[in-house]
Amino acid sequence: MGSGVLASATAMDKSFAKSIFSAHGMKVAEGVVITAEKWASSQSACESLVSIFSYPLFVKPARGGSSRGTTKVHNSSELAGAIQDAHRFDRKALVEEGISGREIEVAVLEVDGALVISQPGEVIIDKKFEFYSFEAKYLDDATTANIPANLPADVIAEIRSEAQTAFTSLGCSGLARVDFIYSDKGEIVINEINTMPGFTPTSMYPSLMAASGITYSEIIDELMKCALSRKNSVLGN
Repeated sequence: MGSGVLASATAMDKSFAKSIFSAHGMKVAEGVVITAEKWASSQSACESLVSIFSYPLFVKPARGGSSRGTTKVHNSSELAGAIQDAHRFDRKALVEEGISGREIEVAVLEVDGALVISQPGEVIIDKKFEFYSFEAKYLDDATTANIPANLPADVIAEIRSEAQTAFTSLGCSGLARVDFIYSDKGEIVINEINTMPGFTPTSMYPSLMAASGITYSEIIDELMKCALSRKNSVLGN
C-alpha cells in the first residue's frame, strides 16, 4: 500500500528529492549537503561552502523525519553545533537558506488511477516556537490547522498543481502529503513530500481529505483498491 521502494527512498532523502523537484521546475530552498566524512576531514571547507548563503539557515538530517535533529541557525557561531546535531541522526546533513513564510500542506490520493488533490491547509504554529520543530509538532499542543488555507484562488490552484507534479515526478503511488512554504515574497517553495504521512483520524492528511469530501474510511478503501490493482514487478512503485 502506498509508494514503492524507489519513490519512498527518494522522497525520504530530501537532497535527492529536491534535485528532482528542481528539474521539474519547482522552486526549492537553496542549500548544500555536508556529510559526516566531509565535516570530519575539513570543517573549514564545509563552512566555506555554507558562507554563500544568508542567515538564518536551517540544518537538518537529509533523511530524517518529524524535524528531529533540525536546528534554526541564526549566525555562523551556531553552525557547527547544528551540523553535529544533524549528524547524530544521519551522516548527510542538509543546510538550507531559511525562507520566511506560511506552512502549507496538501494531501494527494490515488483514486481509480487518477489523482485527487486536496484543498491546501495551513499549519499555525504557536509564536513561542521559531519553526515547526519536533516539540511544536508533538509535545506541546502548539499547532492548529486552518483547512482550507486562507489563500488567493490563483495561489491555491498553483499549489495544488505543484503537489501533483511533486507526486508524479518521484513516481509515487497511493497517497502522499506534500509540504510547501508560501513565502512572504509570494513564492511557492516545496519543502518535502511524505509518502506515508501521519494517519490517525485527527492527522493532517485525513483532515485535508475530509475537507475535500473524502472520509477516513473512503481513504482506506481507495488505498486497498490501489494496492490490489497494482501489478507486481521488480521496479514497480
